Amino acid sequence: MIGAITIKSKVGLLRQLTTMVEIAVPNVDVKNQYKSIWDTGASASVITQFVVDNLGLIPTGMSLLHTANGTVRQYTYIIDIYLSEKIVYNDVTVTCASAFSGGSDVLIGMDIISKGDFSVANFEGKTCMSFRIPSKHEIDFCQNSDL
Repeated sequence: MIGAITIKSKVGLLRQLTTMVEIAVPNVDVKNQYKSIWDTGASASVITQFVVDNLGLIPTGMSLLHTANGTVRQYTYIIDIYLSEKIVYNDVTVTCASAFSGGSDVLIGMDIISKGDFSVANFEGKTCMSFRIPSKHEIDFCQNSDL
């Protein structure tokens, strides 16, 4: 089954790529919706303390979290991430951060992004971000270009 999501700016370039996601406690009927930010510079996905408290998550371990402000030891949690109805990642280990800028509570990192096709275009001054799973083909702007 193919799943895809796309976001488009109505006017101008987007400074952040954000979508709404659902986070669930695995094997429990507890799920809520949160604003997420997509970050290709993050190797793994992260949730905020608000999500931990809101869902009543129990720590499963600890990990080092590398941030712009340095490295800190944080709790890890296991969650299910619903990017859409057709794109679900089960049993994802995430680290907790106190907060993110821009009002997001979930950071989608390369542990998720690298599992599919991800593109960002800024045609005619408007941003379009699209993600598809499973990967269908290579996107190569050097070979498939209108230069």
